[in-house]
Amino acid sequence: MPRILFATDVPPWPPTNGSFQRSNLIHRALREVGDVDLVMAGRGLTLTPEAREALTREFNMVGELAAPPRHAYQPWATLHPLAPKLVEWKLVYALGRKKIDYQPNPQALQWLSRRMAECQYDVIVGRCLSATCIVGALNYQPVIVDIDDLDTQKVRSKLDTPSKFRQRLHLTTRYHLRQLRNLVPRRISQCARAWVVSADDQRELGFDHVSLLPNVPFTHDSADPPACPPRPGSRVLLTVAVMDWGPNERGIDHFVTRVWPRVRAACPHATFRIVGKNMFPEQRQRWGAVPGVEPVGFVENLTAEYDRCAFAVATVFQGGGSKIKVLEALGHQRTCVVTEHSHRGYEHVLLHRQSLWAGYTDEAFADGCIHLLKHPEEQAAMAAVGRSLVLKHFSYRGFRDIVKRDVAAVMATPQGALRPAGQTL
Repeated sequence: MPRILFATDVPPWPPTNGSFQRSNLIHRALREVGDVDLVMAGRGLTLTPEAREALTREFNMVGELAAPPRHAYQPWATLHPLAPKLVEWKLVYALGRKKIDYQPNPQALQWLSRRMAECQYDVIVGRCLSATCIVGALNYQPVIVDIDDLDTQKVRSKLDTPSKFRQRLHLTTRYHLRQLRNLVPRRISQCARAWVVSADDQRELGFDHVSLLPNVPFTHDSADPPACPPRPGSRVLLTVAVMDWGPNERGIDHFVTRVWPRVRAACPHATFRIVGKNMFPEQRQRWGAVPGVEPVGFVENLTAEYDRCAFAVATVFQGGGSKIKVLEALGHQRTCVVTEHSHRGYEHVLLHRQSLWAGYTDEAFADGCIHLLKHPEEQAAMAAVGRSLVLKHFSYRGFRDIVKRDVAAVMATPQGALRPAGQTL
């Protein structure tokens, strides 16, 4: 049976947000191919004792490799004692070279060399390009890298952020983008296969060895998400997000201040429920002070939240990849009002006013919410179409088949088993 090393900086447990869920699904699919060892590798990596125990027991974690923080490198290491916060939060971010995130960490490379001497792996699968580079995987072949958030796209999206700070960030963002446009394709070209989540990312990279591995809704047993019956009397709008991720917070802030007042004025009985883990007290206080907004926080039963709502809203306008929460809502048979960014990767399958409402401006977003609240029959019809499209195009079965196909193709190359690439990074 093939033996696979899965290197990631995004743990597959607990599967409580989209990134963790994708790691979980990839690991699950790989286990249908062969025996999988997990190594956690990344900058600033920290695991709780509970997570470490679960990853070891359930995912066969064999290593935990934390690369030093960026301010541990020169010239920042000399400056850091003089002004720690300035160096960590301002200078390193604005002026630091991106190359450091795409080269092996010496300690990780030593660990991988020892591991390769002990085990005969058939393939390394890296989750996120930076983790794949940091662990030193690109010094071996064959390697498959999963890039659900294309690094260049993630940075480029900051230029479209509707923020008063955009001009201040403009020069820094372009500086980072110039570096990544050179680094990212070069590193991906060294892999035997790369997975991306959207056709746009596939076209941008332009390599023949890049495959489309779309995000899919997460369920623990790989079954289809449960369908919730229509609720024509519901006036609840729902958003689901991890609250300590900046783009989620900014998206909700923007919706609450720029869109929600228009919705509430047209539909006075509407309620906006904000559900997700890691909600800070100041967020709860800020959002809860707005009439009709209910900052709920973490819930055990997410299906119950979808069941009670009329439809979902995806408010994010910045980041990379595609937004799993759109598919999650449609999978539960709830249509969704989406920003242009949240629609990315789905726009050719999930069409405006067929399965969801594409609200690319504040006005269009508010109009969509108001229209769906006032037309529950159209809301239900769009939800039914959305669920059928998700089951057809974004199922775990299809996801698994792509993983199995590509891993088999890579292992069938004439070079045979995993070997040194012959050139260090």
